[in-house]
Amino acid sequence: MKRYTLKIRPAVERMLAKIRDERLQRRIDEAFQKIAENPRRMGAEKMSGHENRHRFRTGDYRIVYEIHDDILLVLIVAVGDRKDIYR
Repeated sequence: MKRYTLKIRPAVERMLAKIRDERLQRRIDEAFQKIAENPRRMGAEKMSGHENRHRFRTGDYRIVYEIHDDILLVLIVAVGDRKDIYR
């Protein structure tokens, strides 16, 4: 399987810069690498109402991303606490 290119929206990068917990940052970075290797991996769920949007759980945080198979791209749309991410 080919590795997908990972692209992160600027708003997500700004949000990630605010996270001070190094362990959480490391977990999110590891999740990004797993998603780039296989975006439809076990634990990733397709979101209803969206054609190519998925979510991946990392502790209490959720990573929302879009898969673009035609250009082998995974676009990270949002990262946030599970209680706030879907608002």
